[in-house]
Amino acid sequence: MKIERQASRVTVAVLVATVLVTVTTLLLVAFGAWSYRSERDRRMAQLLSGIDVEADQLAVSLALPIWNIDRAQIGKVIEGLDGIPEIESVIVNGAGTTHAMTRNKEWRLVPANAYPTTTGLLIRNRNILFSGERIGSARILATSKFVDAELQGVMLSTMSMIVGVDLLLILVVWLVLWRFVLRPLVTIEKYAVAVSQESAACAAVPTGVGFAAELESVRSSIETMVGLLDARYTELQEEAARRSESEERFRTIFDSVNDAILVYDVETGAIVGVNATTSRMFGYSPEETATLDIGTLSSGVPPYTGAAAMEKIARAMAGEAQFFEWHAKHKDGHLFWTEVNLHIATIGGMRRSIVVVRDITQRKQIEDDLLAEKNFTDTAINAMTGLFFVRNREGKVVRWNRTLGDLLPKTQAERDAEPPLALIHPDDRELVAAKVRAAFTDGYAETEARLNSNEERHFIFNGRRVQIAGEPFLVGTGVEITEQKRLQRELERSAAEWQQTFDTVHTPILVTERDGAIVRVNRAALTLSNLSESEIAGKMIGEIGTVEPWQTAAQLVSYIAGEGSGTVSQTKDADGRTWDLTIEHFRTPGEGSEHFILVLWEITAIIELQESLRRSETMSAMGTLVAGVAHEVRNPLFGISATLDAYYEELSRPDYRECGETLRREVNRLIHLMKELLEYGKPPALTIERGSIAEVVDEAMLSRRLAARAAHVSLKSVANGDVPTLLMDRSRLRQVFENLIDNAVQHSEAGSEVVISHSLVEHAGRSWVEYRVEDSGVGFAAGDLDRVFEPFFTRRDGGTGLGLSIVQRIVQEHSGRISASNRPEGGGIITLLLPIEENPR
Repeated sequence: MKIERQASRVTVAVLVATVLVTVTTLLLVAFGAWSYRSERDRRMAQLLSGIDVEADQLAVSLALPIWNIDRAQIGKVIEGLDGIPEIESVIVNGAGTTHAMTRNKEWRLVPANAYPTTTGLLIRNRNILFSGERIGSARILATSKFVDAELQGVMLSTMSMIVGVDLLLILVVWLVLWRFVLRPLVTIEKYAVAVSQESAACAAVPTGVGFAAELESVRSSIETMVGLLDARYTELQEEAARRSESEERFRTIFDSVNDAILVYDVETGAIVGVNATTSRMFGYSPEETATLDIGTLSSGVPPYTGAAAMEKIARAMAGEAQFFEWHAKHKDGHLFWTEVNLHIATIGGMRRSIVVVRDITQRKQIEDDLLAEKNFTDTAINAMTGLFFVRNREGKVVRWNRTLGDLLPKTQAERDAEPPLALIHPDDRELVAAKVRAAFTDGYAETEARLNSNEERHFIFNGRRVQIAGEPFLVGTGVEITEQKRLQRELERSAAEWQQTFDTVHTPILVTERDGAIVRVNRAALTLSNLSESEIAGKMIGEIGTVEPWQTAAQLVSYIAGEGSGTVSQTKDADGRTWDLTIEHFRTPGEGSEHFILVLWEITAIIELQESLRRSETMSAMGTLVAGVAHEVRNPLFGISATLDAYYEELSRPDYRECGETLRREVNRLIHLMKELLEYGKPPALTIERGSIAEVVDEAMLSRRLAARAAHVSLKSVANGDVPTLLMDRSRLRQVFENLIDNAVQHSEAGSEVVISHSLVEHAGRSWVEYRVEDSGVGFAAGDLDRVFEPFFTRRDGGTGLGLSIVQRIVQEHSGRISASNRPEGGGIITLLLPIEENPR
């Protein structure tokens, strides 16, 4: 009987413990499953977001290499994803081929010969665009196995926690049942046994309590235990919810994204919270950002100032969406471009401005590079005198140069309605259509056809098939041979007319024997040699002249005749023109005699354009820097000047007069320097109109006459013929001559004169107006002639070194040239050349 009662008590304890542990385990498992699912969703969302960003950046980074068909660079860009382990494979279609890379056993990205399998992978596709046109595609295949591995660790940790809680609960339940249930029941049982044996008088009644009191105690203990468990479970739920919310907010929103996030108190103006990306982007620690404001993180260059940022926040508070680009400043002082998204939110009952910042410096650079590349490409194809076009298989022309654009319909709707073959003469359309089909089939085709116009125009068209993003396109050119056809007919009529046509070529062409004896030349070559046709016939090419380009031409002929390789050379003549010499070897059919054709291409304009581009880039960068410095210095300088004005009376006293005059003189000097700095850094903005340059010079001389008279220097103008009108910015050119006259007067001695003369000259094959400003001073030092126009270079005390730099910049804006030299009798000369239009309207 006693054994049965003990088994009954054990069964009750086990039952109670089992029920509580089961319920608790189910709750913890449900909570763990919910936490696991939430964590998995969060991490998968984070993985997908990161893969989307990498796919976008990959598409932007590949645009320029694919457009340039730079397969090596394409491979390098793809290999740059090797450091992201979640990316398993990358497939890029572009530049006429498919680039595929996948992970090997060492988990490194290596080229793949076949398309990787996509089972169980996350796929992101992106179109690669260039100037709004699709030129390829990129596909990223990502794996979630790293996330799954991390989640398995989380799941094992959760299961361990559940087992530990179960064991702890079993122990606690057992102790509670023993203390408050089983032990009182044993006492009650002993008393009941004593009563049943009719020895109640001998039995010890439980102290202070009776049978009912013990049962009440048992019930109270159980209720207390259940209440404690409920309270503890509620606390665990609230704590888990708070922890989940905190981790979700701070880890996911703040520390997991690639964008900087700042929480800004719109009431106090303080930054109350930042994420880890903010510290990396701006260089400040989280503790340092608490002492900063929005203005500190801005570049400060208008309009990117702290006041402007506050205005953006105010607009956001008014409900106006704020998404804009912003110029920001790093802790070390360097500036960079960002993209800002402003939102207003209520956090903890407080109005906060959520500022999301994305670093777009690289994107801006890529956009600038893409734009520069596109402009370069457009300029190159528009410089072609022939036709250039790219069309797809359906017949739509997707790109063309300006020459073809003049022939195509002006609107897109008209171009879609009228196919490109409509430009071809009706009799030639069937032939051209067949050649187009052949080009798409065989890869290349060429044919001659006429355009459908009032005048008979013959072209040689050739087309080559190219693959862009897996889609075939036809790149075609059309070289007009109308003139050649006419020349061919003329040649058939008479050799004299052929010679006349040969002479119409503006490029000098010479035909020589193997030993260099001249056989035939065109008129351009005769003009260049200053010899008649009878004088030059039979003469050795090296005997034409002792100057260039004839000496280089003779060396080139001798080099090729000696079985040398290479047929191109470049030289510059005494007039400053640059020549590109090309030589070709040929044998006369049927005669077997050897000849060389020597062609002299003048590339002066191309060289000048390249030099001008390099100078413009350098001057632009320096001008931006100088203007920024001038802006920063001007405000405190004006403050000093205003302070001197305020203390004018005190500084006029005899004791302070000399000090005041010195301060005023130095401040005026700095103001003049700031003015020249701002002028030097000001971007070019010309107002071009046709006018008289002679009038501009006269106005400049009149405005500087008083300054010259004060220096006891006279101004003299010397005219050598009439000056034609020019296209110019009148005020800017007047500034040029005022600066040159001031510079000449400052370097002239008292009693001397400054002479301004002009004449019409021929230089580098063009007509120019030449102006010379001469003084009678000491002239330029021989070692300074190459540095005269450098910014901040001066030999004059108190000079800024910017006057002649500004003059050079304005002259270059007018496509002119400027140089410095010395007079034989002493003094300096500044020579200025302004181009005259060949066919002015």
